[in-house]
Amino acid sequence: MRIAAIDPSLRRTGLFILDNSRPMWQHSIESEGHDSDSYLTSNRRVRKLAAEIRAALAQFDLDYAAIEQHPYAARDGKAHDRGLLWGAIFGDLDVRGVPCAVINPLYRCAFITGKARADKAVVHAEVNTWWPGVRIANHDVADAAGMAVMADMQHGGTAPFEVHEYHRVNVEKVKWPEVVRV
Repeated sequence: MRIAAIDPSLRRTGLFILDNSRPMWQHSIESEGHDSDSYLTSNRRVRKLAAEIRAALAQFDLDYAAIEQHPYAARDGKAHDRGLLWGAIFGDLDVRGVPCAVINPLYRCAFITGKARADKAVVHAEVNTWWPGVRIANHDVADAAGMAVMADMQHGGTAPFEVHEYHRVNVEKVKWPEVVRV
């Protein structure tokens, strides 16, 4: 099973793909903007970023995807832009017919570290231990890798670590869409 995971962000989006439980591809896409940007400038930035993410994922035949849940509690003034980006990514996967799980960031963090609120550096360091010889580029890609492994475990894949109860519990918390095989 080929699974993509996306950690969407207006600053740096992390992308990760597993193929049959093995890392296949990782990438991050950076974008710059300012809180003072006009609605038009912000809209163009979000559309450009969404197009870059779409193009990056379009090169792969995907069986499943996972995306980090929109951070509704964030209060930095860009909630509208983040919502537009999130909807564009989720919509693109839906149009492609790729079932997509939405993963709460607290579940993802607790899955990776055993703690729901671990520092980004701790998350990154932990994911870097999972596959010998594979260096995870940054904490955004690490977040995406964690979600990919969660989805892979849900669908019978092999975890790259000894599975503990906190791994199982956090996988079980996610509402997983059904995979329809034809």
